[in-house]
Amino acid sequence: MTLTEILADADTFVFNSITAATKVRWLNQIYGQILEAVKIPKIYEVAVTSGTAAYTVPATAGMKARNIDVLKVKQSATATEDDWKMYEPRLFGSENRQGRYEFTAEDAADGTCVITLYPTPAATFAATGIRARYFRSNTEVFTNTAGTDALATTVLLGESPTIIPVEYHDLFVHGLCMRLAKSSDDGEKANMYNAEFKDLLSLMAVNYSFVDNGEAGYAVTPNVTG
Repeated sequence: MTLTEILADADTFVFNSITAATKVRWLNQIYGQILEAVKIPKIYEVAVTSGTAAYTVPATAGMKARNIDVLKVKQSATATEDDWKMYEPRLFGSENRQGRYEFTAEDAADGTCVITLYPTPAATFAATGIRARYFRSNTEVFTNTAGTDALATTVLLGESPTIIPVEYHDLFVHGLCMRLAKSSDDGEKANMYNAEFKDLLSLMAVNYSFVDNGEAGYAVTPNVTG
């Protein structure tokens, strides 16, 4: 469903005089709400360099410090998946604990995320040395103009959002209809669309939850039941 189709459907269901710019702004807020409620997992892999503790994840990955679920670091060239070392989040005040494998993560203003490993890796793995599973944050922004966004991929009128699976694009319509109805003080219609939004959001949360296979597991295939 394209941005044009989302706006057209909402205007068909709820008569309104709200500007397109306001509707697009509301849709961006709804996009963020969806990804806060539904944890869509993704894997990020990067090479590791001996003597280098900090690694910058690009903004395009959509990783936020608070969304990192599992982080593992390769320890030897012959290591199997089970031999990778699990790194735990470093807690405040734990800087002097010895013998622990920990990491910190910090979000930067440019949308990147900086991961720092403790202890510093002592070996180089040019292919994949760090593997992280995290939950997607929004790296797309709706716009009804030709402008660009420095921190996100723009979704123009004739384009479709890509992070949310297409079968759940009606979430944008339901969410926008709810806000349009509220703006005209139509509480009954607002409640109806809010209920439809929540029902579809709950279904998406069930179908796109990941299967945790333990330390060695990085399953990201949606748990689709229907």
